[in-house]
Amino acid sequence: MHRSLRSLAIVLAALLATPAIAMAARGDTARYILAPGNFGGLPTTDDSIDQIPLYDGLTPLRGRVGEGDIQRLFLPQNFAPVGQRHEAQTGRAGLRLIYDQYGIPHVYGRTRADVAFGAGWTTGRDRSLLVQLGRGPARVAVADVPGIDAFSLVTSGQSFVPSPETEALVTRQRRLLVKTYGDKGREILADAKAYVEGGNAYARAHNLDIRPSTVNDVIAVTAFIGSIFGAGGGGEASNAGLLAKLRHRLGRVRGYDAWDDVMLANDPEAPTTIRRPFHYGPLTGGRIRGSVVLDRGSIRAFDPLEGSGGSAKVDAAAAPPAAQGLELPRGLARAIRQR
Repeated sequence: MHRSLRSLAIVLAALLATPAIAMAARGDTARYILAPGNFGGLPTTDDSIDQIPLYDGLTPLRGRVGEGDIQRLFLPQNFAPVGQRHEAQTGRAGLRLIYDQYGIPHVYGRTRADVAFGAGWTTGRDRSLLVQLGRGPARVAVADVPGIDAFSLVTSGQSFVPSPETEALVTRQRRLLVKTYGDKGREILADAKAYVEGGNAYARAHNLDIRPSTVNDVIAVTAFIGSIFGAGGGGEASNAGLLAKLRHRLGRVRGYDAWDDVMLANDPEAPTTIRRPFHYGPLTGGRIRGSVVLDRGSIRAFDPLEGSGGSAKVDAAAAPPAAQGLELPRGLARAIRQR
């Protein structure tokens, strides 16, 4: 990810460079920026904030951002290290792990396992705080626990203690990977194993008192990420309850019309960025048979965290969860102090 060369102040050189610039402008450009910086742990380092000046450089430009500004204020996404670099010593013979001047890791491995190990090492270095906060609540996404939002647990610093049944559900996904994808599934599990070995190796090398990661953690966190970016819905029961109430009050036809008017599907008044409509991707799960009609008043809302005063721990084996004080995952506070 090398920096763009400055324009030469010689007319002949500029003329010679013009065709290349024009050709590059017609091609695709991939540049990026991570405004908070690459390091996501505590305490913060220079790599926690060193991309902020780049991002902030766009602010005064407003609508006058040009190609040169993009080249100057965004990092090139070509996998080459930017500026000064140093190599991390991981102790793995087939692995080279280079950090550039922005603290961005570049992993080079002789084997697939070497690369996965290196990715785990960098996660242990740069994302350990997030991993410790997230791997418990990630089980909520796997089990699809009703009434608890896994993402909200993570962002509020709360933890989740899975029941043995929930953990068994995560473990079954490993067998399902092999059953469904065969050798590819085994390869995925091997990648996950090397990945957690890398993260655990980093923790050992830096004497971090944290619970070792497992393949189950990888599976759970993957489900958690999917629950954020790859899923929708979740309000079907409340929508059905609203429909039942409106039909009771306004009648079957008028009640449905009122309900349909407040739903967000195919709203002709919604702002769009394109003029021509298109069909969304096909639905999965087989032929659509409709939705279950719920009786009015048959749904009782229950907040599993209600009365906990913002407690940090939710025990899936206890119903309802008991009120508990704010508690970071085991060893995390000590790990933060040791950073």
